[in-house]
Amino acid sequence: MTNIAIIAHNVSTPLYKHRSKEFSERIYFMAKRFNEIHIISREGNINNKDKISIKDELASNLIVHKVSNDFIFSNLDILRVVRSIKADVMFADGIDDGANSLLCKNRCKIPLITFIQGYEADLKAIAVKQKFRIKPTPGLLSNVFALHDSIVLRASDKILCVSPGLVSYARSLIPRKDWDKIKFIPHSLQYVRHISGKAIAWANDFIGSLKIGNDQKFLLLMTVGTGPLKGTDIALKSYKYISKRNPNAVMIVVGKTIDSRYINMARELGFKNNVLFLQNLPRDYVLALLSHSSIFLCPSFSEGFSWAVAEAMALGVPVIAYANKSLINVANRGVAVVVKTTDPKDYAKECISLIMDQERRQNLIEKAKRYIAPYVNFSEEDRFKLIATYIEKAYEEWRMR
Repeated sequence: MTNIAIIAHNVSTPLYKHRSKEFSERIYFMAKRFNEIHIISREGNINNKDKISIKDELASNLIVHKVSNDFIFSNLDILRVVRSIKADVMFADGIDDGANSLLCKNRCKIPLITFIQGYEADLKAIAVKQKFRIKPTPGLLSNVFALHDSIVLRASDKILCVSPGLVSYARSLIPRKDWDKIKFIPHSLQYVRHISGKAIAWANDFIGSLKIGNDQKFLLLMTVGTGPLKGTDIALKSYKYISKRNPNAVMIVVGKTIDSRYINMARELGFKNNVLFLQNLPRDYVLALLSHSSIFLCPSFSEGFSWAVAEAMALGVPVIAYANKSLINVANRGVAVVVKTTDPKDYAKECISLIMDQERRQNLIEKAKRYIAPYVNFSEEDRFKLIATYIEKAYEEWRMR
């Protein structure tokens, strides 16, 4: 097999500058494994200059083609590029990317592999509700968008899922006779073992600088990501109830950027120095800070694999999270506390309970570490090898038909 067409969206060039380190490292690995890698990047705004194919400076056999993000034009553009490069396999980096590849699959008669990293039907339902200022929980609207997902997955020759929950989701959308084409590709969390010394030193100094009243012992709550879909408002309002029981509780809100509305909300709720906002921290620094936390609070509606939850469990930090679909398996195993409501009081109640009941807290931490251990022990290179192997198998099975 020579040519792989990877359909993705908004891919930065050169690839090592891409927003997702996992994506760039995975593609660079594929560039070593296969003869040619062509990334077809669906872009929101595009002009004629953007349509020029770009070779990546770190891999001469890796080429990026920018195409329209419009559904009709992207299907036509993908068909044009795939034909021109004579691709052997298409790899869609999400269900939406798979949908934009269906015309090409039908015309070129080559295998399509779809990589699922999130509940895209839920995300679409949440986005629509948010637009109309309705409570951003998926609800029945998610079932409507799931029909779209079903069409893509039924047309796919292999479906790669990054969590057991997504495997179950994929199974619910295709006939049972086709379940063997669904494969579990666990994420690698091995990096949590290798937090840099610089990050650890920074976190130690930061924690040491927190002096709340006369008591140096305090409850540290941490939440990662900001915005309505991340439930930042719920986290802040829950802190109000927690701080009444524990005045030395500190909440740290970490995000790529911090919207001023949340800083204003904290001020209006009467929080002084006990709610801190940190933005644009390197991943190592976030992990080092998370390792010091008493509780990781995650009232987020929109998660795929839920990286932050997995990282907290790997670091021995108990998790209290909204019961979104990505945490179904976690909830069933009892390795995190999941809250089925959006009431801040319910999150506060669980936080207080975990701190008061140390036996329950320790039991939760131990169960979570055992649950997440396979991810921590699974190397990123082995993960990339597994993905490449399934690409090869899809191609070989296609040729044998």
